[in-house]
Amino acid sequence: DFQYRNQAEEVADFRKSDEPVADVVGKIREMLDGSIGEDDILVITSDALLDNLLQQLQHHQIKCTIGEPEKDGYVALVAFQDAKGLEREVVIVADIEDLYNRTKPDGLLWDEDVKITKQGLSRRMIYVAITRTIEQLTVFYQDPDNPFVADLLKENDNITRKLLHSNA
Repeated sequence: DFQYRNQAEEVADFRKSDEPVADVVGKIREMLDGSIGEDDILVITSDALLDNLLQQLQHHQIKCTIGEPEKDGYVALVAFQDAKGLEREVVIVADIEDLYNRTKPDGLLWDEDVKITKQGLSRRMIYVAITRTIEQLTVFYQDPDNPFVADLLKENDNITRKLLHSNA
């Protein structure tokens, strides 16, 4: 019988988003208006979203930096490939769909082994991203049919059911 040791009342918070930058900014603002400080927040996203997210956070007077902050009081923003070794109370993940999967037209002419290797690397980057949190994980996604997102949603539902079952 499955026993989940973490007594958290919820698992990851998955949110469908048509505007991930605006939604990430809104979530961070909500946290900062509560009891969470800038130092407690790590945002992991794609290279494609990183600069836009930095600009929007700065526009909203939220202190942030790309990479590990050199001083206290900053939200850390990193690309998926730079998340390893970092850890925060709160982690926000966005733009998983930008990572390579074999359903994307990228690499259409690549050898099948290359496609499998790149997809495996993307899976590992997602795993690293979602395991950087200590307390709270929020994942913003756009396409529920993306293979990575679909797998995460399914697994989150399975864990939630097991938690409910073990707490009953």
